[in-house]
Amino acid sequence: MNKIAVVDLGWGGLIFANDVYNNLSSYKNEGLEVIFIHMPIFKYNMSDDEKVKIFDAYLNDINKKFKPVVLVIACNTLAGLYKFTTFSNLFENKVINIIDIVCGAIVRKYKEGDNVIILASELTCRCNFYKNILIKKGIAPENITEIGLSGVASSIEKNLYSNYLNDEIINKIKEKFHLKKDRRNMIVLGCTHYEYIKRSFYLIPSLYGIDEYLFISGRQEMLKCFKYEYPIKRKVITIYSYVAKCTDKIKGNLMKYYKEKSINMALENERLLFID
Repeated sequence: MNKIAVVDLGWGGLIFANDVYNNLSSYKNEGLEVIFIHMPIFKYNMSDDEKVKIFDAYLNDINKKFKPVVLVIACNTLAGLYKFTTFSNLFENKVINIIDIVCGAIVRKYKEGDNVIILASELTCRCNFYKNILIKKGIAPENITEIGLSGVASSIEKNLYSNYLNDEIINKIKEKFHLKKDRRNMIVLGCTHYEYIKRSFYLIPSLYGIDEYLFISGRQEMLKCFKYEYPIKRKVITIYSYVAKCTDKIKGNLMKYYKEKSINMALENERLLFID
């Protein structure tokens, strides 16, 4: 059975794994297993070099255990670090990297003078993972703003149905959110977690009185990468976690969000992994 592995530090990438499972109607006339791998492997005080080293070790473990035909890096932090791993030079199968895919979409849809605003993790923005690629593609640096939303991803997981979550997000970005009224604003949801509350993000332009804007979704852009020609004989979705399983509170939020039997069964049957 062919395996598509979707990896994320948190539970944002699960929304994309579920998309692949629900929307992929063919894959080389063979069985297909969509595997979501939750890997909260970084500690607070780790350096970027230490994060690359540990991510490299876990990638090798994933490849050894599952041998995926496609590796999807649905986490913007991991996607930015991926090119620095030795694994990236050795893995021969297809890799779908959220940063590469989203940057490609930005470049295709960009019009001269657009104001590009990228919402992503703090590390992603600090390292300019999106911005550096876009500059190389010819977009002027003064037209690119990266906004690191520290703590928002974990808050979404824990407080998905709380009344104050929307206010928290607005407060985190309102001082940095440089929307411009004299040009089109291209707003990029660079972290898959933001898809859980995308309606909150869609409200933001109106709060600033902005009429010209375009949202770019990493989730939607990545899904376009999956196109195959033959019927699937059988497909399943499974969930694994390194380090620790999903907490009851987060699991409850996720099951309320998804509702589908397949993904909720996978959450109930989540399996714990240990690195060899």
